[in-house]
Amino acid sequence: MSQQMSPFNEGTIEALARVLGECGTGSDISRVLNDCGLDDNSGESTKWRRLYHIFLESQRVTKSPNQVLNFIRAFR
Repeated sequence: MSQQMSPFNEGTIEALARVLGECGTGSDISRVLNDCGLDDNSGESTKWRRLYHIFLESQRVTKSPNQVLNFIRAFR
């Protein structure tokens, strides 16, 4: 039986969002979010802030970092 990972803390989410926000265009981010089934209801225009809010909301709803990890895998 596999052990489920705990959600990332807000500092980790912010660090991931800042790095990923520098790695592609807003269009790239939107495409991968869509491909991963992540909705952008953040209301933010800055790439890293969009990702930060989306990732936090995903973890709040799912109680898991899996969608965040899926985004990272798909974004590379």
